Amino acid sequence: MESGMASEHSYSSASWVLLPSQRLLWWTGLVMVPLLAVAVAAIDSVAGLAALIGLLLFLLVLVTDGMACAGLGREMTLSCRDDVMLARNQQGCIELSLHQAPPVELSAFLGPAPWLGCDEPWIRADSTTATRNGADTATLRWSLRPRRRGSWQAEQIVLAMASPWSLWTLQRHYYPKLTVRVLPDIRTVYKECLLYQRRTLAGQARMRLLGRGREYEKLREYQSGDSFEDIHWKATAKHQRLITKEYQMERRQSVYVVVDASRLSGRPAEGGDTPESILERYIQAALGLLLTSARVQDDCGLVVFTDRIRAFLPAKHGREHVQRCREVLGAVEQSEDSPDFEEIGNELRLRIRQRALLVFLTNLDDPALAADFTRQARLLSRQHIVMADMYRPAGATPLFTTKVSESAAIYDALAGHLRWRQLRTLILTLRRNGVRLALLAPGPIAGQLSKQYLAIKQRQLV
Repeated sequence: MESGMASEHSYSSASWVLLPSQRLLWWTGLVMVPLLAVAVAAIDSVAGLAALIGLLLFLLVLVTDGMACAGLGREMTLSCRDDVMLARNQQGCIELSLHQAPPVELSAFLGPAPWLGCDEPWIRADSTTATRNGADTATLRWSLRPRRRGSWQAEQIVLAMASPWSLWTLQRHYYPKLTVRVLPDIRTVYKECLLYQRRTLAGQARMRLLGRGREYEKLREYQSGDSFEDIHWKATAKHQRLITKEYQMERRQSVYVVVDASRLSGRPAEGGDTPESILERYIQAALGLLLTSARVQDDCGLVVFTDRIRAFLPAKHGREHVQRCREVLGAVEQSEDSPDFEEIGNELRLRIRQRALLVFLTNLDDPALAADFTRQARLLSRQHIVMADMYRPAGATPLFTTKVSESAAIYDALAGHLRWRQLRTLILTLRRNGVRLALLAPGPIAGQLSKQYLAIKQRQLV
């Protein structure tokens, strides 16, 4: 279970229901029904009187046991965290504590959503668990393995307790403010990017940086071989000798991951072990790039958009900021709207003032959207380094790269070649405007994105 900052609150029982147990039903069929039949058949005889007395004693036992059961757990309170964070495809749990629990068998029902992967919605906590954890405390734990991202709100928690003679079952209902949030799986993404992160170790100590840097450091006297472009003419005139500017390599730069959650991102993605949407692959890639940028000590930011910007986190550094970005990615939902690149481009130019690397994870196989993106990318590239990545559409490959066994497949290959040619033309058009567009191969793409980012980082293009 992921660690969170959510507080823990206690809740009292809001309502209770007394239900007959299975043992009561058996005893009713074996004892009460025969006695009632004898009492009705021989009401004036001694046998009928004895059967009537037996019925009264049986009812007295039922009432006594029911009254004793109704008082169980009256002072019991349930405490839990308001916000539980789990990781997708990772084992986790929901843990609750019962205070002042009675020394009887307890069973609890949570009823989580099926996609949370809970095999046992009913769990038991007996008196031994309560004794181990304290004189009046019991712990309830549901094991979960979520299969997708999202959030789930618990409607109610039902605690069932058996009466002293196990003839009745008391159900107490609690209504806690329990929210389960499933975040992207950070372990799988980290393993995928580990091959490229190992080159940097704890920063850039082992990454060979190309270029002379862009960050001004100090002034010094001119030396043979220095470029005339670096001469500081005002300082030269003041000191009556040539003075040049010296630069240093930037160690901290700003990187923004811009994730497209519009309608085209909801299409299924090819490749991989499990069927996923393109949006899920984009979220994993964005998380991998955030981890990689934090590893090389860069400031990382996050932008999520559909027809407008839905989430914007300014570029910062630190584990807490990466965790905050991960929580925002965990709450991303696919929209049915088309992206408005003009609105998004204007908003990015207003919010991001400092030069940064903008990595767009979007879909540009629609010609109209590609034209809008090209216009806005041309404006953004005047101040920032713009890089776009899109998941390669199904079958978008050059002709004669795949074998065709049937005549009907020839038309599919031709259609794929036309899509590939259209994307190739878009790549060349964007390249002339200083924008890099890459087609990501089917399958996990976090490693591919990290490799592109580290190549740009090494060349000092930002």
